[in-house]
Amino acid sequence: MARRPALLAALAVTLVLAAPAAGDNSSKMAGLQARIEAARQHEAALKAQISDVTSQIRTLEGKVGDVAQKLSVLERDLELTFE
Repeated sequence: MARRPALLAALAVTLVLAAPAAGDNSSKMAGLQARIEAARQHEAALKAQISDVTSQIRTLEGKVGDVAQKLSVLERDLELTFE
């Protein structure tokens, strides 16, 4: 029976020591969740920027196509002029 109080004391010490570790894990988990949320917000901002730039690129591609077509017409007109 002398072992029982010793086992209870050892269990109590283990629980006392484990409590801060569990709190530390909760703190780490909260920190990681905050970092994940920040990364998701950053991702959303980058996606919005990429979408805006893609739209600008498409607009510029359309303008380049229009200018290329006008240039082609002018080149044909010049060829006819010099013939």
